[in-house]
Amino acid sequence: MKTQPPYVVLAAVFAASGLVVGLEGCSSKKTTTPVIVIEEEGGTTPSPTDSGTVTPQEDSGTVADTGVPDDTGTGSSDAAKDAVADTGLDSGVCLSTTTGPDAGGACVGGACTATCAQFTGDYKAGVAEEINKCLTLAICGGAAAATIPCVDKAVAKACADPTAATFCTPNVNGCKASNPADTITQVACIDLAKAMTTAGRTRLQTCFETEFNCGDCPAMLKSRR
Repeated sequence: MKTQPPYVVLAAVFAASGLVVGLEGCSSKKTTTPVIVIEEEGGTTPSPTDSGTVTPQEDSGTVADTGVPDDTGTGSSDAAKDAVADTGLDSGVCLSTTTGPDAGGACVGGACTATCAQFTGDYKAGVAEEINKCLTLAICGGAAAATIPCVDKAVAKACADPTAATFCTPNVNGCKASNPADTITQVACIDLAKAMTTAGRTRLQTCFETEFNCGDCPAMLKSRR
């Protein structure tokens, strides 16, 4: 079937509707006339004005950022690990005469040998192991009080011991009676005594009996002699 030129078809359409169209001198100026679809053999041909505009949902930039809900870079995992480590229970149990993070041999040796022996005598086995594991040659070769942070961390992990209160009550009362301004407290005494061996408590009691301010004794028992 021979296809008529588009302007012939348009003219026929307008003629049928009673309109007069001049084919010569047609203006190329853009108009707002409705889109006319011309039926041709083989199907419908869309008007050239059909631009095929992409809809907003096709914008691939709106895909949800998968890094937001489960962003592991926020330090939350690191914060959780630190919380476990700071509890003093990373070995699964508190530290006592029979429990410790290492099966002995925690001391670095060298300049720390005497210091390790000191703490092994004064503190329960598990606590002493934890202290000695923390010590370094620099700490042992430094100021006497440089060992205090290591002792504090280990003592904080010591198991509760009801005999500590029995030991501390008369000693703290005696310190307060001798010096009402003494800074020693029942809590501070118990926190240290629960981690100590009998020999360590004897040293602590001697300090209470000889020091004007018993409140200085805990730090002395945590320092290198």
